[in-house]
Amino acid sequence: MLLNTFFFTRLAFLAGVVATSTTACASWKLSEPDTVAVHPFLPHPAHVAKVCVIRTSVLEHGVTFVSRDNGVLVGATRGPTYFCYYAEPGDHDLSIEADAWASAKLRAEAGSSYYLKEEVAVEGGKVRGLGVWVDEAIARSLVDDSEYAVLVGGPEREHLPGILPFAPARRRS
Repeated sequence: MLLNTFFFTRLAFLAGVVATSTTACASWKLSEPDTVAVHPFLPHPAHVAKVCVIRTSVLEHGVTFVSRDNGVLVGATRGPTYFCYYAEPGDHDLSIEADAWASAKLRAEAGSSYYLKEEVAVEGGKVRGLGVWVDEAIARSLVDDSEYAVLVGGPEREHLPGILPFAPARRRS
């Protein structure tokens, strides 16, 4: 009887963990529209930079990686997807949020394009996205292996990026 109680208590605990994890992942909604709003390789306005975040790994494909630039929500990936946004010239601190956070830094220049490949790591049972800057040639092959995705839903407290996401540069104090 003691073994059964232990087993069912453990089972109930694991079911709660799975339900909580599923709810956390499910709170972010992505859509794969037919039209790419900010294209990774077409010209863009000369007064801003373009940043594309590309994830091709199918490892932990159900986990949403939320991306912020200087604290501004700019998009998310889930499985092999990508998105792009405009950035004001200047310094940018990007964060990739999953179970554990990672960051990348960028000094953006007007008229330039930047490509951040999200790699997936599992450390101590936690999923983490790692950002690696790549050149356009590599980015082209990565985009070929992924789908364009737009963040269309999230927790109520979040301000979604909109059709043409934009991140201001970090203000110097």
